[in-house]
Amino acid sequence: MDTNSFLKAGVTYAFIVMVSSNISSESYKQEIACALNNVNMGNNGNYYKLVSTFTGKCSKGDKLHITSYKNGGTWTLFVTRAIFIPVS
Repeated sequence: MDTNSFLKAGVTYAFIVMVSSNISSESYKQEIACALNNVNMGNNGNYYKLVSTFTGKCSKGDKLHITSYKNGGTWTLFVTRAIFIPVS
């Protein structure tokens, strides 16, 4: 997510990003990672169902990057939602 396209300059925002997904079989692994300006904020992974939540602060111009990995199977209900709240 390139914040240049939707955040106002000069304002600091608190954000929360939620990613949820199901994978078609418990024999396949999936992982979600979140980085802010190329700094890893966290990873979450497991088998079958996954919900990941990442939080932090950002400003216009910051880059929020969500990546995903699976070693097989099919994703269903893969959803990413982000909320940005001005705090200063």
